[in-house]
Amino acid sequence: MRVREQVAQLARGLSPSAALTDAAAHRRAIEKVAPPSILVDETHRVVHLSDNAGRFLMPSGGPLSGDIVDLVRPELRFELRSALHRLFEQNAGSLSLPIAVRFNGGAHRVLLLVQSVENADVPGTRNAVVMFIEGEELPEGLASTERQASDESAAASRARGGTEEPGLRVPFQIGGVSWKIVPR
Repeated sequence: MRVREQVAQLARGLSPSAALTDAAAHRRAIEKVAPPSILVDETHRVVHLSDNAGRFLMPSGGPLSGDIVDLVRPELRFELRSALHRLFEQNAGSLSLPIAVRFNGGAHRVLLLVQSVENADVPGTRNAVVMFIEGEELPEGLASTERQASDESAAASRARGGTEEPGLRVPFQIGGVSWKIVPR
């Protein structure tokens, strides 16, 4: 028996309530293993936070703003503002280069993944999902070097009009798995 036939037989045997229970269990499992994320509208206002997204927020002093760029940690603000602009103005999702971010004294590499999603509540509008992909803690000397390199890369990108050099590859490790990020 083929796999597709086995799945069809299993699906026929499930009651609607059992299927809903399984779907809810699947959603909870995804929420546990998915990176922290924030749903943002076209004006950059926060619509919803995942349970574990608070680690990436550090609002500035003064009146509280709902603008995601004002709420995230300072190290992430420039890249997030640029990524949201690319998404909403040019319809281009993005994955940032690693950014050194300090948490409780230790620096970690963080990537920002920004993708568009349709707003089901208001047809014709869209939201952005901002995911924070956190890597391992950086050794102290490497953290300051990476921050300087990140600042230099941002300045060079602004000077080139926001484009990355073709073929630039950045090695990165998440959970023991090595990745290479190639900007589009």
